[in-house]
Amino acid sequence: MNILYLCADRGIPIRGHKGAAVHVRALSDGLVQAGHTVTILTPRPGPDDGPAPLAAIIEAPMPEVLGAAGSEAERRDRQAQIYTHTLTAAALEWLAHNPCDAIYERYSLWSDTGARLRAATGLPLVLEVNAPLRQEAVQHRRLSDDPLAAQIEATQFGAADFLAVVSEPLAEYVVTQGANPANVHVLPNGVDPNQFHPAVRGGDVREQYGLHGRIVVGFAGRMRPWHDGPTLLRAFARLRAANPAYHLLLVGEMSPEVLEMIEAMELATALTITGPIPHSDVPDHLAAMDVAVSSHAPASDETFYFSPLKLFEYLACGCPTVAADVGQPGRLIQPGHNGLLYPPGDDAALTAAIQQLVDDPAQAREMAWNGAEMVLQNYTWAQNAAHVVDWLSNGAPASLPVKSQLEAGVTLPLLDAKLRQRLYRATRPDLAASLLARRLTAFDKKGPYRLKRIETIEILKYKPNRRCVLAYELTGRGEKNGRRVSQRVIGKVFRDERGKRLYKLQEALYQNGFGPDATDGIHVPEALAYVPEMRMLVQASAPGRTLDELSLVGDIGRQVKRCAEGLAKLHRSRAFVNAPDNGRPLFKPYTLADELRGLDDYTARLAETRPADMPLIETLRAALLAWADRLPETETAVPLHRDFYYSQVLFDGPRLQLIDFDLMAVGDPAVDVANFTAHLAYLGLEQFGDLRRFARDIDAFLATYNSAFPPDDTFAERVAFYQASTYFRLLNVIAPRPTVRHLFPALLAHTRAVLVGTDLAPFGLNGATIRVAHLDRV
Repeated sequence: MNILYLCADRGIPIRGHKGAAVHVRALSDGLVQAGHTVTILTPRPGPDDGPAPLAAIIEAPMPEVLGAAGSEAERRDRQAQIYTHTLTAAALEWLAHNPCDAIYERYSLWSDTGARLRAATGLPLVLEVNAPLRQEAVQHRRLSDDPLAAQIEATQFGAADFLAVVSEPLAEYVVTQGANPANVHVLPNGVDPNQFHPAVRGGDVREQYGLHGRIVVGFAGRMRPWHDGPTLLRAFARLRAANPAYHLLLVGEMSPEVLEMIEAMELATALTITGPIPHSDVPDHLAAMDVAVSSHAPASDETFYFSPLKLFEYLACGCPTVAADVGQPGRLIQPGHNGLLYPPGDDAALTAAIQQLVDDPAQAREMAWNGAEMVLQNYTWAQNAAHVVDWLSNGAPASLPVKSQLEAGVTLPLLDAKLRQRLYRATRPDLAASLLARRLTAFDKKGPYRLKRIETIEILKYKPNRRCVLAYELTGRGEKNGRRVSQRVIGKVFRDERGKRLYKLQEALYQNGFGPDATDGIHVPEALAYVPEMRMLVQASAPGRTLDELSLVGDIGRQVKRCAEGLAKLHRSRAFVNAPDNGRPLFKPYTLADELRGLDDYTARLAETRPADMPLIETLRAALLAWADRLPETETAVPLHRDFYYSQVLFDGPRLQLIDFDLMAVGDPAVDVANFTAHLAYLGLEQFGDLRRFARDIDAFLATYNSAFPPDDTFAERVAFYQASTYFRLLNVIAPRPTVRHLFPALLAHTRAVLVGTDLAPFGLNGATIRVAHLDRV
């Protein structure tokens, strides 16, 4: 789609830093990035070295007004009216030589160029309205001819096929001034997530202004009268009087009135005023704030037509935010969830809200993340551009629903309620690339290559709020010869510091018998780095196919025996001894008590998903607990994989890779043996509808393992118990999943047969029921 973008306002330098210029660039960039061609026609392109939009800019110079008659307001308004003719002529000239599909105009006082072009060409017109400009001119400065201005405004509003207004009061305003209500769409302001996001860091800004050790309260933007500077300054003075560690960071140019107020309140040494800064530098300044304030003077919801850009930017950057409870801010902020509100003009309430966030940093971080998630999912310039395209393409209704991330499917970058900034960084190619370049020895400053970019990011496994496994395709260049190189690596992001421990463990395994020189062909992937900013273990990508993949194409007897050999080798490993963490073992013991605690969680979840089956489920749980009371203890403690099953092994010919050591612990080897064999029985059920499909393979696995790692006298009974416990756990796994929940009755019957026999005796545990493999009881 080819779009002509009109901006008649000479007060908006397209390559400038004021909010209106940011809006023009952001919306036009969103259209270009969506694959459309945009040309901006304007009287003021802005400085040549300013931030340029992706769209082409054509200057239509503002003509001089002949003669000096009349007031300054009259000359200004006359010049704007004359410019409408100039802009219209320039647009028609451009349209005569360029194909065009639509006209987009940013509403400007005295301009009806869009309406003229709509009438002359028949092209659809989108009119963006950010403020009631005529009303503002009447109230705040002299308007030379209000009736004429009203007529021009009504012509524009009436001619527009679509009106994009930033707030509900503006929607009401344009309708009262001649717009068709069916053509009016509310599109609040947004952010560019490439610049404003919760992984932005403010350390350099704090260093620059000497803010380390300070409690930084911040405000961004030129403080206008409607921003209610007095209330913010009075609240800050209260905070400062109670705690001199408070510091006020004012980002932008402050008016003379604000500066006079600061001097009068003797706050000059307690605050920093940055002065005008490039918009691209704003995110780092927001990230330096402990609390960001979006202050506004008291107003009714009907007259508060603003869509504060600063508020969206605060929230997107994950800043704990306090906003005046008025208009759109009062609807965006859900107190206690994504920020706090205060009554406009009430400095005591503003003080208390700021203090609440400072006193409870955990709560503040929670609210800040929720705010970032809300904005990045629902309020971006790209989404606004997509709405505009939808209107032009489909004639969409006035209320276009914005899909949530879950409704739209998993998209990158990921916004996770617990993994937060770590996973966001890991799933943003630009952010992840810089962090990986510093940590991977092949690409760091001393390495032979320079990382150019991440070509693709693939989500291999994602457990929300817990961990995520990603595959990166990295592209670099040789430092000396410039040769292009590609590398595929696997990154695992964890909620806690587990990745750091796993890195040490995997490195120890790799260097002690599981590396490339292992003569038995049993390996682990090479651990390449730990990236603390993402809590990510990075390892080499291991080739091969998993056991469940191989089971679909042929006999897996040989591979199952290799799995037994691999597990026995891991159990014999001394990696835990060789890889201590500050003199302590890397991993905690996993005991029978830990296994039984898991039963409580599984039972509670099953009560939600399978309430009708709970009498039998409770019976099975009781049987497991009774068995546990009689279970022989073991003195054997080995490195446990703890999640060893068919998807945790990779086969590349005879080569076996053991992967995914996320749950590694020290404990009874029967845990791993039981987990693998029970999962293999379940695999037969899932893939072939037959729990006995791999019975011979299970027997072969046990025989091979026992040969490689001779068991003690009670090993078989312990394996039987942990098998039954695994079946119980698998009930919890499949119950909520639509693709496999139909298998639940068969697995429940099997678990019953293993534990209590067909007569359902509550604790019928006799010698006949305690067997290593119970497939004959299905």
